[in-house]
Amino acid sequence: FKLKHNKTYGDINEETVRMNIFMENKLQVIEHNKLYEQNLTTFQMDTNHLSDMLVHEVVAVLNGYRGERDESQGSVYIPPEDDFIKLPRSIDWRTRNTVTRVKHQGQCGSGWAFAA
Repeated sequence: FKLKHNKTYGDINEETVRMNIFMENKLQVIEHNKLYEQNLTTFQMDTNHLSDMLVHEVVAVLNGYRGERDESQGSVYIPPEDDFIKLPRSIDWRTRNTVTRVKHQGQCGSGWAFAA
């Protein structure tokens, strides 16, 4: 993990903490993938460069700037019913050649949009 993701830590204590976090996250991945193999979930998981971080650390790195929310009150447009179209219950975008590899956008707060 450290070599693959070029990880270095300040001292042995931090390395121990990060290793324990990684091992816990890796265990969650293994347990989830067992469910996938039993067709109890629809996706597989894997570790990545964030696997040595706690959830709140990942959120701080990936979610970007969080400015004040605009609490303005506005009206909502509700279109007439004849404007609605019938949509399929699901779409498998993989079969339409529209899915690309997941991209790493670093600390960009809109990285989820680029990855999608």
